[in-house]
Amino acid sequence: MTVKTKFLCGSNGSEEARSGESVLTFEAWDDNPTTGRPSTVADFEALIASLNTAVLAACPSTFNGLYLDSLGWREEAGEHRYFFDAKYTWKAPESVIRWSFDTTGGSIKITTSKATTKYAISGRTAPDFQNAIGVKSGGEPEGVDITIPALKLTATYRHAASSADVNSSTIDAYIRTLASMSGTTNNATVGSYAAGELLFLGASGEFVPDKPNEFQYHFAASANATGLSIGSITSIAKKGHDYLWILFEENDDSTAKKTVQRPLAAYVERVYSESNFANLKIGF
Repeated sequence: MTVKTKFLCGSNGSEEARSGESVLTFEAWDDNPTTGRPSTVADFEALIASLNTAVLAACPSTFNGLYLDSLGWREEAGEHRYFFDAKYTWKAPESVIRWSFDTTGGSIKITTSKATTKYAISGRTAPDFQNAIGVKSGGEPEGVDITIPALKLTATYRHAASSADVNSSTIDAYIRTLASMSGTTNNATVGSYAAGELLFLGASGEFVPDKPNEFQYHFAASANATGLSIGSITSIAKKGHDYLWILFEENDDSTAKKTVQRPLAAYVERVYSESNFANLKIGF
């Protein structure tokens, strides 16, 4: 086959690359009189495949800030002339992370406050519970539900069709890796997040053999903390997704002449396993 291509025109341009699309049109032909005019379905299939390969080689990977999305062809009836439309749209380039985020906050029940202002009836002193919230007579703090900072992140990543990590022979093992890593925290720094600050919630997507594959990777972020104080307990340190709870005990408040519940000890529980986020294969 002697395949040739020719750029004809462009259409559907957009000044704002991310909101539009563009189409570049090529003509392709085989000037060999035998292979260029196929007489069987098999020969026609071979011709289209060769023309398609030639046009792909002629197409730029990007145009006007857009990325090559699809290539379609049509024949001018009876002329053995084939026209290919290369469609360009906005999408994340291969092997580059695109982040989306949600900071709408979360809810948690706390049993101690950051600060307390006390008031009492005339002639009496309000008991000092050392920031315990909602303490009933003889009982432990009831606490209160509050809104706290919560950062949810989604990383969109397009694995190249030639990826050594995500392909037909590795996809089953890769999916199993993603499943096993769900519900784990990072064991090393990832970008600006220190070890323990990112919780991998899982991934979603669809794998298509021999094509670029775009998957979504979901995370929750919570900052590590040091130097926390609860009542008279100081210098508490916890990683972002550790669980902190407080043990209270009865104490005599000699000033108020009352028995009160006060924080005795703080416990930091590691409830998630750690994993190496490099195994996600998205550039971490």
